[in-house]
Amino acid sequence: MVPGVRMARAGGNTSIMSVITETASFRGDDEVCLVEASLACSVCLSGDVEWSLRSEEWDAGVDCRCESCGHVRTVWLTGEQALRLSLDRRPADPV
Repeated sequence: MVPGVRMARAGGNTSIMSVITETASFRGDDEVCLVEASLACSVCLSGDVEWSLRSEEWDAGVDCRCESCGHVRTVWLTGEQALRLSLDRRPADPV
C-alpha cells in the first residue's frame, strides 16, 4: 500500500451491465444481400431472421428474431437505414 493513496473498493454487481447495443452496418443504397447480412443473427450467424421495423420519435430500430436459434434482439438504425427497410419490406403472402 502506498502512503496517501486509498485502496480501490471491490466492485458491485456488474451483471446488469451486460447489455449490448447493436447498430446496423449498411448504407441506404447497398445491395439487398448487405442489408440482410447486417440483420443476420449475431449468435448463430443465420440469415433466417424475422424482423419488424420500430420507429420512435428520436430512434429507429428493428426487432429481430432468429428462426434458427430463437435469439431475440434489437438492431438500431439511422434514419436512412430505417427508410430503406420501410421501402424494401415486402408484403406478407396472402393466406
